[in-house]
Amino acid sequence: MKITVTQEDIDNGEPGSRSCPIANAINRQYTFKKRHPNAIVGLSEVGIDICNSRVWFNLSKPAQKFIKDFDNGLIIKPSTFIITKK
Repeated sequence: MKITVTQEDIDNGEPGSRSCPIANAINRQYTFKKRHPNAIVGLSEVGIDICNSRVWFNLSKPAQKFIKDFDNGLIIKPSTFIITKK
């Protein structure tokens, strides 16, 4: 699955929370019947609640670095990542 993180996703993100930029991007991009999925992003994986079921994806190394940099207060730029289903 392709995830595109925008500057708005970054600006609305909160370090160390469920509202990280990648979660924001997933929730924005993949809306089902006007319902946002509930993306839960960890350091190496992301769980997305879709239709009462949680689907797990692996985060790429660049996505993992992006999250660490964001959580550590470093400047990050809009990016695109691929996540793969576990």
